Amino acid sequence: MFRVIELLVHRLRTIGIEIEFIANYPWVYLDSVNGVKVTGTHMARHGFTSFMISGANDKYIFYSEETFKKIREMIIKDVPNG
Repeated sequence: MFRVIELLVHRLRTIGIEIEFIANYPWVYLDSVNGVKVTGTHMARHGFTSFMISGANDKYIFYSEETFKKIREMIIKDVPNG
């Protein structure tokens, strides 16, 4: 399961996007994008959930559409006007 997160982080890093996740089982939250703390919540009260981990057989749910929307939103906010 964590290999999926490592691959996602690596692939986004290759195009210049730095992301960080934090985990509180069973939730894995998108914590920051390019050093900017993620605001808002998704599927939880305390953070923006990107993954939900199941205890059985390394199963997980990846909220890809919502996660990539949030990453795009954070990148657009980070770009200076001009």
